[in-house]
Amino acid sequence: MANGFWSDAMFPLPIAFVMLVVMAFTELPHVAFGAVAAFIVVLGCYLRWPPKLARQWPPVRGLALLVVIVVLHAAWFHSGWMPFRPPCSGSSDPFYGRETLLKGPLKAEAARRFVDVLKRQYSKDAVRLLGDHTVLVRPAIALFPNSVHERYTINIADDLGGRVSTGHCGAIEEALMARGHADSRLVGYGYWPWNTFDEDGAVVQWLLGLHKD
Repeated sequence: MANGFWSDAMFPLPIAFVMLVVMAFTELPHVAFGAVAAFIVVLGCYLRWPPKLARQWPPVRGLALLVVIVVLHAAWFHSGWMPFRPPCSGSSDPFYGRETLLKGPLKAEAARRFVDVLKRQYSKDAVRLLGDHTVLVRPAIALFPNSVHERYTINIADDLGGRVSTGHCGAIEEALMARGHADSRLVGYGYWPWNTFDEDGAVVQWLLGLHKD
């Protein structure tokens, strides 16, 4: 195989390029994750460590890297943490049509209230407060902002003095963010490829259900 298609001298750049294009423009989860998996396998074909793996046929190395990443990803979903980003509806991505998420420190009172309501919605082990201004949640909760999160956000913002019944981003920011505005807004590609899933679909509901009592 030294002189074949899978030789080290024949890095399949065209395959990698096609996968990158697919990943950039798809909004179908099975296509998006399939493209990511294929791209990982292509890169894994050229692993040189550990030495025992380097002696394996290149596609075996690629599949080994994919398995490792899947296992690590599952462990992250189970035990990892991500900042909770309040959703708002003042600016939607025209391609994906997802809500905007507000990135930045929350007001201390807003952070405490989010912890309370999210713990009631999910389990106590799935939500915690980091310092006074950051709410940490399990990855599935952060990755899939849904209508429940938006309702909580609007209610908390209203209680803290805002008039945000429409969920408009500017009013939400002023009411909830520590500086009166978000550091930035995550729109569309922020959590790709996970945001290609239907947030009311079976996969998302199953993942969120893992964090409910």
